[in-house]
Formats: sequence, C-alpha cells, structure tokens
Amino acid sequence: MTRWQFSLRSMLILMTLAALAVPLVAKYPTTTLLVAAAITWAMFESGAIFQIVDAFSKPAVYDRHPFLATFTWVITGIISIAASGLFWWAVVNGEAPFWLPLIPAVAFAVFGIYCLGLTWTSFKRPLAAETNLPRHPTSGALPSDEDVTMTA
Repeated sequence: MTRWQFSLRSMLILMTLAALAVPLVAKYPTTTLLVAAAITWAMFESGAIFQIVDAFSKPAVYDRHPFLATFTWVITGIISIAASGLFWWAVVNGEAPFWLPLIPAVAFAVFGIYCLGLTWTSFKRPLAAETNLPRHPTSGALPSDEDVTMTA
C-alpha cells in the first residue's frame, strides 16, 4: 500500500459531493460564487484557514492523512494566489489608491506561496523524514524494517 493510495469509499464520497454540487452550480452560478467567496473570506478573516493549514503541516497528521493535507495545501494556495491576483489587478487597473490593495495582495501571495511550498516540499522530501526518529548509528539514515527488532 503506497502513501498516496486512497480508498474506494473516499472516492465515492467525493463523487457524491461533486454530483450534489454540479446541479447547484449549474442552476445558480452567481449565488454559488457569492456564497463560496463569502465562506472563503470569512475563513481567512477568522484565521480558520491558517489553523487548518497549520494543523495539516504537522508530521503526525500528514502521515495519517497525506491526501487530505496535500489537497488542503493546493486548494488554499491556489485560492490565495487567485485572491492576490485580483488585488494586483485592482492596483494595475487604477480602481483604488495604489498602496491600498497592495496590503492584502502581498499577504495573500505570501500565504499562497507558503501553501504551495508545503506541497512541493512534501513531494520532494516527505514530512515524516523530519520527525525525531532514531537514526542508524553509522549512516544516519532512518531505520528500515530489517533494522527494527522487538525485545521483551
């Protein structure tokens, strides 16, 4: 079983949620967009997004739920970069004073890059390698299954 394998049950739940969301989005696109933007903004303002990303960044949580952690990082990073792009567009378009949209634009860009950076480093170097596991005395590598022995 690999780290990125997920169950059939999880896929069926995801497909059920998508099947429920598609007709709602097709029938009421403007309302759905407004509700999604309001929920995202409220979660950013309350700090819930930061708490969620921080919780999934811990190695113990990441080892148990790697797919959910990576999905959270990618979606949060993309939404943050998109929100930053909207604020940058307001700067370039001249609809607001030059410095006013730069404050959230820079904040969203930094947070989005941080989330996407977590995703990149998790693929490049798994977070489990950063935990304080006992290392091999000579090579410094993490112990393999053959190195671990049970003693009574």
